[in-house]
Amino acid sequence: MRPVHGETIKISYLKDPDGTLFYFGAPACPNIPGFRDYIAFYLAKNMDEFRFKGIYFDAGGSTATDNPYNQVPRKNVLTRDRKVNLVNVFGVRALYRRLYKIIRERDENGYLYIHSWRTFHPAYMSFVDIVNPGEEYMHSFPRNNNVYIEDKEFSAPEVWRYNYNSEVMGVTVQFLSLLQWCPEIKDWFQKGLRNSIPDRFNASRAMITMCLLHDIPISGGGYPGIEGLWPAMDALNLDKAVFMPYYEQKEITGSDPNIRISYYKFAGNDKAVLILANLAKTQKTTLLDFSKLGFRPSVARDVWPATGKVELEKPVSVDGYGFRILSIGK
Repeated sequence: MRPVHGETIKISYLKDPDGTLFYFGAPACPNIPGFRDYIAFYLAKNMDEFRFKGIYFDAGGSTATDNPYNQVPRKNVLTRDRKVNLVNVFGVRALYRRLYKIIRERDENGYLYIHSWRTFHPAYMSFVDIVNPGEEYMHSFPRNNNVYIEDKEFSAPEVWRYNYNSEVMGVTVQFLSLLQWCPEIKDWFQKGLRNSIPDRFNASRAMITMCLLHDIPISGGGYPGIEGLWPAMDALNLDKAVFMPYYEQKEITGSDPNIRISYYKFAGNDKAVLILANLAKTQKTTLLDFSKLGFRPSVARDVWPATGKVELEKPVSVDGYGFRILSIGK
């Protein structure tokens, strides 16, 4: 059994000896001080004795719970017979704050690493080092590989700007890819890795497009289908650049509003890396306008796939729900 923050995953109903129902293994919640003590004790023990680097929590966000914080009952003073809905934000915060201190005292490069389904609260995210979002698409992605763009609720622009944005979250984001949930995965295995790379890429295209457009790393970045992308991006030294998202930057624009443009800006030179993302289902072309950038590049290099030079005085095409990565300057 593993600790779970609250009772969130209703796979099966189990019972305590006293008849209390709970779900999915241990009925544990960080609102209970003893649970926090237990986790803190064994984290310190494992780091001291076995040189652990930190701790990882699955289902690591806040959730509804039956346990009031520190077991202090809550009452509805306006409607006394109405049940108080409890969420364990305070318990998760108290736990993560404590774990953060334990980790940093033992290893300045240690980390608190969580996985979460869209429960990102600043009260506790401020103590987290790495978060794995993205699994919330697990049920919709197998039915529609383009859910990352087409779903107007789960994939609204605001969701990508804030829920998965490292700058806003204040924590490293590693977006989870879900290729293993595709019904076609068995066929891909039968084809063999090399022969199934185009299929894997096509299924991943919309996800990759949105992650690139928003500067969001993908967990397991070398997974089959885009294995050449990350080395090509690393070679650009983007850690020395400033990311300019499409919803803020005005220096580089295009003639087609379906193609959004983010870019990486390097200080002290004319180098930049453009991310063109087509949010339409069909191929589109756009004529790029650099008049506000301060210099006018005439050619760019396709970063991945490396197809050669792109003449910027002509319209640039982008596949439906696809992307182009263009490097300009030196």
